[in-house]
Amino acid sequence: TTCSYDKPHFRIQAKKVQFYPGDKVKAKDLVLYIGKVPVFYFPGFAKSLKDTVTPVQLQPGKNKDWGYYLLSGWRVNFTEKLRGRFLFDAREKLGTAQGFGLNYSETALGKGDFKFYYTHEKPDEPLADGSDEFERYLVRLRHIWQIDDANQITAEFYKIKDSKIKHDSQANFLKDYFYREFEKDQQPKTYLLYNHIFPNSSFNFFIQKRTTAFFEQIEKLPEASYILPAYQIGTTPLYFKTETSFSNLRNRGLEIIPSDDLISRFDTYNQLFLPFKLSFLNINPYVGLRETTYSRDINNDSIKDRTAFYSGAELSTKFFRAFSKGLRHIINPAIKYAYNSKPTVGRWRIIPFDSIDTLDSTNKLIFELSNILQAKKKDRTRNIAIFRVFTDYNFRRQPVTGKGFSDINYDLELHPFDWLGVESDGRYGPQEGYFKEVDVDLVTKLGNENIKDRQFSIGHHYERNGTKSMTSQLIWRVNPKWKFKVYERYQFSELRGRGLQEQEYSLSRDLHCWEFDITYNIRKDHGSTIWFIFRLKAFPEIEFDFNQSYNAPKTASAESP
Repeated sequence: TTCSYDKPHFRIQAKKVQFYPGDKVKAKDLVLYIGKVPVFYFPGFAKSLKDTVTPVQLQPGKNKDWGYYLLSGWRVNFTEKLRGRFLFDAREKLGTAQGFGLNYSETALGKGDFKFYYTHEKPDEPLADGSDEFERYLVRLRHIWQIDDANQITAEFYKIKDSKIKHDSQANFLKDYFYREFEKDQQPKTYLLYNHIFPNSSFNFFIQKRTTAFFEQIEKLPEASYILPAYQIGTTPLYFKTETSFSNLRNRGLEIIPSDDLISRFDTYNQLFLPFKLSFLNINPYVGLRETTYSRDINNDSIKDRTAFYSGAELSTKFFRAFSKGLRHIINPAIKYAYNSKPTVGRWRIIPFDSIDTLDSTNKLIFELSNILQAKKKDRTRNIAIFRVFTDYNFRRQPVTGKGFSDINYDLELHPFDWLGVESDGRYGPQEGYFKEVDVDLVTKLGNENIKDRQFSIGHHYERNGTKSMTSQLIWRVNPKWKFKVYERYQFSELRGRGLQEQEYSLSRDLHCWEFDITYNIRKDHGSTIWFIFRLKAFPEIEFDFNQSYNAPKTASAESP
């Protein structure tokens, strides 16, 4: 047990235990007791004393979509460099699911992880095609191999099969079973990337293939690119840079491209630039040329080579002034001029795979001004305030921004004290005469060395003719045993449903060897939820929780705030 009481709240009891000091512990025929009550039996157990992660994870609960459920995982350390995880999950409404994971490191061919998860759901009613189950599974492999200092291979493989999508267009395996992965990437890609670094440049070889039939993705079979960022021409002050690529591209499922046949594209951008300093000014004029060759156009007809000419200049400087008490103010203004001619082939004739294909004429000035206030104390330099504002002036009418000044953007960061921070960013439309979007966030840390976990934060999000909401959160540890949290979100916009949108109240109690949380959440138009969480202090990554959701009344609107 990890409980230090004479009569521990919980313990694992075994008939035989073998200790290997500083290495591991093994046991057979174990029983988990809560108090005097046996609650679980283990035929065998092995635990590394070098690894603090618990080998067994159990999560029981209940929700609307799954009903009652029990998720379980068992970690196995095959070797120090090879670790596995076996998964077995049971859901009342969906049936059982099994899985296997593998993490490997420091092998001759690199390191990575593998995951396989399989389930066959039972539909509520027999399907029209006579089938009585939905086969759904995920295969994922992620790998990286640092061959040497100059060569590296990175690869990811995703394969998802979901027969449920044939009967329910809204079905999504990732969303249903691995929501955190779904939030990061709704359609993960399968690819292989080889990168070689030369002394002054780099070469990439990239293959991207759609392996999940219902994903909408662009395939690159393959794409090879060479990048030379800056190379001085002999002893002259001139520098040269180039970005050259050859790609075999194919659409798989994207409506914007009418055909899924392979298209070959060769693109090269070459630039000459002459950086120099004139008095206190840093100046960098440049000229460039982009040439692109396509095997066919959007109508499967032959197409001539496309050419676009680039030119521009960058002008910047830096001023600073030191004040008393270690304060220093830095001002960094910059003006950039960017021009590229209208391409010799209109973009309407080209299949739009990426920004190379959507190229159009540009003629604009870019203004940027940065202010930084720094404080130096002993050997530490801290940015107290950072303010950056930037905008474009278009000499030629653009499809979205039009002619003249585009939106003025700003970023602001204030950190006057270690315990106080303010961040804000926004977008102002000079032609409209109002702010289109503004975000302001304030975060305070009110704890001390004796009592931590005291924090208050408040944020406001504003969109013209859109969301105008305020969120606030208070986390307060009353004493070493008790902590509470309050979260609220309020909507000011009538269009979005004015009023309090969401409230959440949590209370945490230290139960010596456990931590207990009770949380109550109220969300407008979505009803209320209450859940309880028991967490072992010795293994905070494992939770035993139960939650129950209360559905909103049927007469309530289902629109998300």
